[in-house]
Amino acid sequence: MEKRTFAAVIISILILFGWQYFFAPKHPQKHLQDVQASSHTSVAAPVAVSSSAAVVLPSGSRTHDKARVVNIETDSAIYELSEQDAGITACYLKEKDTGRKEVNLVLPGSKFLEDAGTGVWEFVGKDAHSAKFVTSAGDLDIEKTFIFRDGAYLADVEYLITNSGNEQRNFSGLNISAGPGIGTDAIDAKENKRLTRAVSYTVKKADKLKPGEYSFPGKWVGLDNRYFLFAIFRDGTDFNNIHVSERDKLPVLRITTGQTLLNAGSTKKIHLSAYIGPKGYTRLKGIKLDGFEPELEKAVDFGFFNDVGKLALLTLNYFYKLTSNYGWSIVLISIILNIVFFPLSKKSFQSAQAMKSIQGEVKLLQVKYKSDPKKMNTEVWNLYKSKGVNPFSGCFPMLIQLPIFWALFTMLRNAYELRGAPWIFWINDLSRPDVLFTISGFGVPVLPIIMGLGMFVQQWMTTSSADPTQKQLMFLMPIIFTIMFISFPSGLVLYWLTNSTITIVEQYFMMKKIAVK
Repeated sequence: MEKRTFAAVIISILILFGWQYFFAPKHPQKHLQDVQASSHTSVAAPVAVSSSAAVVLPSGSRTHDKARVVNIETDSAIYELSEQDAGITACYLKEKDTGRKEVNLVLPGSKFLEDAGTGVWEFVGKDAHSAKFVTSAGDLDIEKTFIFRDGAYLADVEYLITNSGNEQRNFSGLNISAGPGIGTDAIDAKENKRLTRAVSYTVKKADKLKPGEYSFPGKWVGLDNRYFLFAIFRDGTDFNNIHVSERDKLPVLRITTGQTLLNAGSTKKIHLSAYIGPKGYTRLKGIKLDGFEPELEKAVDFGFFNDVGKLALLTLNYFYKLTSNYGWSIVLISIILNIVFFPLSKKSFQSAQAMKSIQGEVKLLQVKYKSDPKKMNTEVWNLYKSKGVNPFSGCFPMLIQLPIFWALFTMLRNAYELRGAPWIFWINDLSRPDVLFTISGFGVPVLPIIMGLGMFVQQWMTTSSADPTQKQLMFLMPIIFTIMFISFPSGLVLYWLTNSTITIVEQYFMMKKIAVK
């Protein structure tokens, strides 16, 4: 492989990494309209007001520590609900079918679906999957019922507001909050602040929301990190605005509903649905509500090559059904891609061999015209043309595979389905870097080292030994890639290692064929 090939590969990888780091979507959707300060000077508080004055909800004498906590358990999660603001104070997922509390999606000091500012509610009863709380504001009595579903990670919240007085009352709406942030594994806690975002979706893609006020989107709004998602749907609820703020560098959501005039003795029902659970593409895509498709799968980020990433995940899932192992599924994908790209790989190899065959003539021209670089380049290109050699053709297969490489990289990092997926031996999580053992806090990898050795062999088979620059690159490139891949998901390293191994076998037989001729 020529030095131009290496340069093209390095530049392409740097461009992809630079794009992902600096230009990945971070801005709110353009169709989300900022709420103008002139028309919305403040967010409506969740209290009831009469025609003449506000009736403030009682603050109560309990503190959060003294407020009763109610436990509700489904087959997929264990929820803890507090009388203080009637919110979810813990959501433990049963990820590994052990029935035990595992990942808690509610961070310390955080709550989901609480009615901010309402003070203390009173717990009045529960059954297997639901719990009811009540509070009052003057003549307005408010019931709030949580309903959780088995296996769906869905929470329904039903409000019943009743005017028990003799006069008309104006219910100024709900003020529902969530956050700050959303929980994750202890191993991911360090990077959680950087990855957690407030996000909304109407059409095409989910976008990050910066602190500010917005109109409620067409589909949903929520909080997410790499593997988990909290979202509130627009499924007929009279939502008004979203207020996004930050606390300890983590996003906080506050959502309001519209006002309602209640006649004496009348009631109003408000229903909302939310998702609190894994951000698995397949699971989220299958969630459907009555007459409403939230498209929660849009929260999963497959990076710059989004469509290729989704196709890669679908293909992996298909092979997983056959092998019951995502590692072998990655190996199968690599084999298939090598078969598909074999004509290009063959052409690249032939180009490399052709370049090697004329290195002596190139060297003579470089010596002959060393005092005239322009003339030297012209003569070298004329030589290439006369011999039918294209010095750039060797890099085409690599460049074509870069989108697949990057799509696999982002998919393996962000797809919940692959979290904790084992391969063989010590590889017990294909979404995390390969570590066989640790020395003084440094993880010693195996797959990246084997991959680097494979790259060296592959380049040694194709690189001309006459060019000192190419000799240096032959040693330097495997070292660079090995260091870079140490921090990559082991599933991606497995893909690249399999690809290199198959390429070496292909080149061996092509070289043997050339030797026979």
